[in-house]
Amino acid sequence: MANPSYFPPHYLAPAQILPPEVLLQIFKAYLDSPQPADWSKPTVRHSMKTFSSPLPLTHVCRIWRRIATGFGDPWASIFILGPSRRQFNLIKLWLYRAHGHKLTIQFVQRPFGMTDKQIDKLTFDLMADVLFECRQWWQEIDFEFADIAGTGEPGIVIFSQDAVDSELTNLRKARLIDRKDWVRRTSEMLWWHMIYSPSLRSLETGVIHVLPFHKNLREFKTEYPLSLSLLMRILGAPGSRLEKVDVAIDGDPAHPSHQFPDNLHVFHEYLRHLSITNCDNIDLSPLKVLNALTAPNLEYLDIGEVCELQSPALLHGLRTLLGRSGCTLRTLRGLPLSENMTEADVYQVLALPQLRHLTKLKVVRAPISFHRVMTAPTLNSHPSKSSSIAPGSVYGQPSVLPNLETLVLSMTPECKWQLSDMVLSRFWTLKKVHVMGEIEVSLIPFSDSLRYHADLTVEYAEYTELGDDGEEVCEWKDRIRTKPKDWKSGSEATCLDAVFRHNADPTRPYQTHDPIFHGIRCQGCRDGDCYYIENVGEPSDLQYSQSTIFN
Repeated sequence: MANPSYFPPHYLAPAQILPPEVLLQIFKAYLDSPQPADWSKPTVRHSMKTFSSPLPLTHVCRIWRRIATGFGDPWASIFILGPSRRQFNLIKLWLYRAHGHKLTIQFVQRPFGMTDKQIDKLTFDLMADVLFECRQWWQEIDFEFADIAGTGEPGIVIFSQDAVDSELTNLRKARLIDRKDWVRRTSEMLWWHMIYSPSLRSLETGVIHVLPFHKNLREFKTEYPLSLSLLMRILGAPGSRLEKVDVAIDGDPAHPSHQFPDNLHVFHEYLRHLSITNCDNIDLSPLKVLNALTAPNLEYLDIGEVCELQSPALLHGLRTLLGRSGCTLRTLRGLPLSENMTEADVYQVLALPQLRHLTKLKVVRAPISFHRVMTAPTLNSHPSKSSSIAPGSVYGQPSVLPNLETLVLSMTPECKWQLSDMVLSRFWTLKKVHVMGEIEVSLIPFSDSLRYHADLTVEYAEYTELGDDGEEVCEWKDRIRTKPKDWKSGSEATCLDAVFRHNADPTRPYQTHDPIFHGIRCQGCRDGDCYYIENVGEPSDLQYSQSTIFN
């Protein structure tokens, strides 16, 4: 066997031995690793999320440069923060090195000290002369234009009857956050090719400027509110195959833009997900849409929150929609109830066959009668305190919503034991209770038995807002979380402190939150979700005793 010392050092280097497929996986891992983000100046990166770049890979050695530039994978994604005239040559080189791979393009427009005319001209040149040259390879695009007040045409929507022969033949997903005051020269060409792309499946927009969409579009979402009449025009488009529609509505209910004929009826065979939130404008109701729509395959429905005066009419419209459509809902958000509803009234709603398989429910103004109807019946036999039978075994099958896992209560009136009894009776199915309203979790007399639930979270939030990623973020007021317990062995997870013990599990909801509630966080657990329930430690460490929280 030859002596390794006879070989030059570079011959035995890993880069000389590893096949290109392995090096490409190394490159991918590097590009997927977050890098320090600098939003203060124009830049070109691999993605907005990581701010990484494949350019350093070409400076390591000759082998790495040949692999990095010879394969299109590292260059198939590009994020542009700008625009700047100096970026154009780099962007062209980047797209050339993609070698015909399907592209993911992200663009965020920022002025960086330029005037409106300068940034509009540079953006138009970037779109027309650089990005549009490779439009046949676009697979996913995310374009966000700066909303500069006082420029462009206010609130214009173009309706066209003649379809455009789109050249975006590989486009699958698009996000276009355009200006409220439309600068048509900058993005009109993009709009026409985008909405008529036969391959486009998912579209998210800020403001709609061009309609109708191609019939192959499956998902649609808007960032800014639209009118009820425009929503009905989208849902009622001939041949529409939309499966998911997520929109917001706002404005004066009497405004002409929210009006459409009462005899308008839309049958939508493909619609499965419909969300119509009203931007905290509880005076504006989606009732007219519910009265006009028939959706036999609807599974997810969110109708926002309305004022109490409109609740009966909206509830009637909801029941009419479900009965007319014959659909089976899995998620219902915004069920409008009233404080004066009797148990018989609530039962008639919750016992609807269309709600039988519901797993997630949000109720607005849930009265005490709601908790009573939701409480499962008690069995005749009661186990003793020393019995090994788990809490919840003394309850039978709930008469309504037997599969419910998540319950959100909004604008909730005060209640005492009714909420606790309801949660305990659904011990085996209910996993999360989120309470918003006049009651606070720390003042509700929860049963001590709830501590034995494997993974139950009871929360009270003052308000909810949207975070940077568009997900809901709550300003927590109070929260009680239970621990997991092995009923067969009776063992509990170990903890270094005499506190409310739990087992570390990264899949638990809201694991990243670490607020201070009405309990003191356990100093022995590193997960931040243990709280004292007994008088242990220094008295000054305890804000509330066990009796305050659970009894």
